[in-house]
Amino acid sequence: MKIDSHAAESLPVCSLFVTTTYFDTNVKRWKEETLDSLLVTTSDFDTAGVYKLFELSYNYSKYIQLSTEGGGQFIVPSTITNPFEEIESNPSMHAGSKVQFKVKWLGNRQLFVDFIEVYDEQIWEQWFMGYPTQLISNIVNYDQEFRVNSDFYSKLKYYGTLDEPHVIDCYIPLRKVQEILDSVGINKKLLTHWYPGWHHNRDGDNTWPVYKALAQPKKIMFWYSPYLAEENGSPTPRDFTQYWFHRNLQQAHLQQPDFYVTLQAWGWWGKNVNRYVRWMTPTPEEISAQTMLALAHGTKGLFYEHYYTLDSISIDGFDLLVEALVDLPENNFEPFPNWYKVQNLSSRLRGTLGNTLKDLKYPATSINTGFLRLCIMHQILHLKL
Repeated sequence: MKIDSHAAESLPVCSLFVTTTYFDTNVKRWKEETLDSLLVTTSDFDTAGVYKLFELSYNYSKYIQLSTEGGGQFIVPSTITNPFEEIESNPSMHAGSKVQFKVKWLGNRQLFVDFIEVYDEQIWEQWFMGYPTQLISNIVNYDQEFRVNSDFYSKLKYYGTLDEPHVIDCYIPLRKVQEILDSVGINKKLLTHWYPGWHHNRDGDNTWPVYKALAQPKKIMFWYSPYLAEENGSPTPRDFTQYWFHRNLQQAHLQQPDFYVTLQAWGWWGKNVNRYVRWMTPTPEEISAQTMLALAHGTKGLFYEHYYTLDSISIDGFDLLVEALVDLPENNFEPFPNWYKVQNLSSRLRGTLGNTLKDLKYPATSINTGFLRLCIMHQILHLKL
């Protein structure tokens, strides 16, 4: 910022604020609190009339509930009367939650604001601003570890990066890392295991176009798990969860028609409560349903997650068995029924089904009509093949 002229005495020019708005579940109303503030006077500016940098540092972690049973992004259809409503969930994820940066002009001098920059101190300031050369060197050295095996490296297409970025602040760093790879001649694409949220909203808005614009992924890959369990372990309404899976597939096709998707092939079995917890292992028929739904929206890559079953995972007081495609090592990785279903689908994609899909020309689609045609096409393919 700068002012139009200096002053012989110190006069207030403006106040800077960083505020957070959050929903207080104790009193059931919205509150706004100041995270940091700064009074700026004429004495804080250079007499030469140049722009000066002012910094505020803030931390809003105490307003975020990091671990809440049934909160956050979990779908709880039994609490919903209208599936198109905003669902009250973890206060930090609510559509009205926000951090704002405010400049309150106090008069006395004309004020000019050139730019406002927001960044985190732990990663962006430390590496991207403080040690950019070392950051690039670290990436190059990491890539060199794979170059030693030339046969493997020639087949390497992607590097996996940040898992499940949940906030918009993560989107630009993803683009920057891809730009670094390109600038040093590492011809690999970043593949982000991205979760857009169950109703694809961040800060109350559709996050798909925001993710595409800010992260600029060369290849979109996202995951969605539509097979959940109620608190008693019974299935959630599948028409509800698959509807929202369908909506995310719509968005993926609109942003990048040749997107990839990771499909659910796992569930959390609570050994100490003898029921499914949050996520329920899909049946072979549900594996087929989500596969066909993704193909109907034009996906060009399918991942089935997870492959290996994991035991003794403790989360929020639950002793979990994470069921996957194959059993535990002590059971010789015995394939489960879903493993055979995935093998069957893979064979079909290498045969008649896959060849038919390659010859289909997906038309330009709209949110209201085009995807209806795609889903009808999916039903025809499912019946014929």
